[in-house]
Amino acid sequence: MATQRDLLLIVCGSATSWIVKNLFKNRGGLHNSVTARIHLMPLTLGECEQYFRINGPTLDRRQVLESYMVFGGIPYYMDLMHRRLGIVQNVDRLCFAQNAPLRDEFDELYRSLFRKATNHIAVVRALAKRGSGLSRDEVATQSGVSNGGMLSEVLNELEACRFVRKYQPFGGKSNGALYQLVDPFTLFYLKFMEGSTDEHYWSLAYTSPRVAGWRGYAFELVCLLHVPQIRKSLGINVILADVSSWRGHSGERGAQVDLVIDRADGIVNLCEMKWSSAEYAITKAYDQSLHGKVQVFMEATRTRKAPQLTLVTPFGLADNAYRHNVQAEVTAEDLFD
Repeated sequence: MATQRDLLLIVCGSATSWIVKNLFKNRGGLHNSVTARIHLMPLTLGECEQYFRINGPTLDRRQVLESYMVFGGIPYYMDLMHRRLGIVQNVDRLCFAQNAPLRDEFDELYRSLFRKATNHIAVVRALAKRGSGLSRDEVATQSGVSNGGMLSEVLNELEACRFVRKYQPFGGKSNGALYQLVDPFTLFYLKFMEGSTDEHYWSLAYTSPRVAGWRGYAFELVCLLHVPQIRKSLGINVILADVSSWRGHSGERGAQVDLVIDRADGIVNLCEMKWSSAEYAITKAYDQSLHGKVQVFMEATRTRKAPQLTLVTPFGLADNAYRHNVQAEVTAEDLFD
């Protein structure tokens, strides 16, 4: 059989799981034949800002951040935004208006990527209800997908396509991994778009308590997608570190830490992400909650590393009596770096 050496096959597309299964892990004629892998990631906040400067609309950094909380730095979604509209009006136009371009995006996206998308959708629905993530057993129970080979395939494919992240809780056992939904648009769809019939929903609900609650979760996702920027802001980007989350108990007291940066220099950053439309003012009650959380973490994990309480907020901390009880802070400005 003659061979032809002047041909180059380039396979591209968003069906990451299909490419992994049929090319990278191929056991037939394509086995070990891939010469290069280019995994395109969503844009970062800084890259989104550069994109909008060239292609519009004109957005300040807060609006770029809010667009990321909805669309997750996906260029296709960003390209649909109208140059003369602000972020609120663009969300209405793209997601809620009659014949909105993204109204059916959720189903079309999952069904185009996955052969048995019903199971994938059931899993992300379950994960959307628990911000800190679910164990494999919890995923199976809450999604209704049988806890076997099918669930393994679904979770692996969702992870390969960056809808879900798998992480090891701080101090957890090797079989104690948690799965967490990290796709902003999926969360936004399930929270607001599904079942909505008001074409001006976002403009009307923008200041509602329901949207305020979503912002806290969505901002946390943005932070989890910008851990390198957080580490750079803290000056630890060149220090070996493991990144995880944690939830646990000490006696009858329970606690959860959104982001744990376990550093090789003997320090562990306990990061709290808090959304606020202005400088975040730490109250006496929240100060007590933070230090109680640190105490529970230290007692439950029995780590010998020094804890460094870290707050990540959009606009920094207000200067009051409790600000200096936090050892480090990161702002949205740092996430653009």
